[in-house]
Amino acid sequence: MVGDHPVNQMGFPVRSVNQVRHSHPLGRRVKAAFTMKEGGGLSLFDSSPFRYSATFAASAPTWTNVSRAGGAALRFDSAVGQQVDFLYAAVANILLVDPFAVAFWLYPIPTGSAFATVWSNSTVSGIWYRSLTRAIDWFELAVGGSHVSSLLLTENQWNHVVVIVNAGTIRFVINGALDPTVHATGGPASFLPDRMGNDPSAERLNGIVDGLMAWDRFAMRPDDARQLYLYPGDVILQGSIQRSSIAGKAAPATITTGTGGPGWFFPPSPLPIGVEPARRIGPPIYVSPGFLPGPGYDPALRRGRWDDRTIFDVFEF
Repeated sequence: MVGDHPVNQMGFPVRSVNQVRHSHPLGRRVKAAFTMKEGGGLSLFDSSPFRYSATFAASAPTWTNVSRAGGAALRFDSAVGQQVDFLYAAVANILLVDPFAVAFWLYPIPTGSAFATVWSNSTVSGIWYRSLTRAIDWFELAVGGSHVSSLLLTENQWNHVVVIVNAGTIRFVINGALDPTVHATGGPASFLPDRMGNDPSAERLNGIVDGLMAWDRFAMRPDDARQLYLYPGDVILQGSIQRSSIAGKAAPATITTGTGGPGWFFPPSPLPIGVEPARRIGPPIYVSPGFLPGPGYDPALRRGRWDDRTIFDVFEF
């Protein structure tokens, strides 16, 4: 035993799936995660445990394979009424309460519009892209209007944006860099987003959105936001595992842990034991394969592939 945990044959503590899933602070307070990998259909799937959904308006955006992390992404071309609706009676609404954070990838395309809706509550509050100045704007009508990033986005390429609201203070992290501007007043007590891509003032987005994530009642640190930018491949809601294994032992790309949900992600190149993984976001947690995936796991995949010498560095989001 190591503390309260049994050990495997190498003497490393083993933990259950539930213990692993809650091992990293970014895994707590995750409210919604739209990875936008569907590549079709007229709705978005939320891979968080809350299973929110969003439906396309009559003038639908289109799916594109110009994606930041592989798969698909959502393309808006500033057409009239082109938006995704997140607020409707049949499904519980996504309510974010201070402290909260929103992260997404944005590929802005030049346009003549001054403002473009990324994720907002009508014209009341939320995140806009200032197309003419290439800045990110958190607009809060009730308490002070625009709060604009001094770090700018680059057009025609992917940019990672994190908006952090903590005790009324708004901070931006753009492409992993903390914006020096501190907006110490005007932060909202809560945020109830209802749309993406358009608003009643016709502030229409021209660009591509990928990997929208939100955290509720969680004080995200700028360093957390930087990790989201540096290691996007590790952002898998149900558990992201960097595999350090015996050379030559192949791992399946994905093991599903629940119906319709994401699975445990294994980077394609296994590392020999003793070699530190290049992507480290938190302290390593060593997990016995016997404690790994639950529903949906095929035991046949484990036989001949996994043993108690296999080490996993677990990064939980």
